[in-house]
Amino acid sequence: GAEGLMQIMPATVDWLCYRSGEDADTVDLRDEDTAIRFGTYFLKILKRTTNIIANTMRLFIDEGATSKPNYI
Repeated sequence: GAEGLMQIMPATVDWLCYRSGEDADTVDLRDEDTAIRFGTYFLKILKRTTNIIANTMRLFIDEGATSKPNYI
């Protein structure tokens, strides 16, 4: 399952390490600073390559106006 403060899957960590040139064997997502660094790096990539961040924020803003979200 997902690990650390940012709840990142191990396969995602491996991919992020491959992209950044870091050694995946030395990454400890239990360390808060490391988890935040990897989580924000992943969000930065998602923001640059997809519109998933904007769509997610739109979902929460739109659904936040109702008493019961439609996705539950």
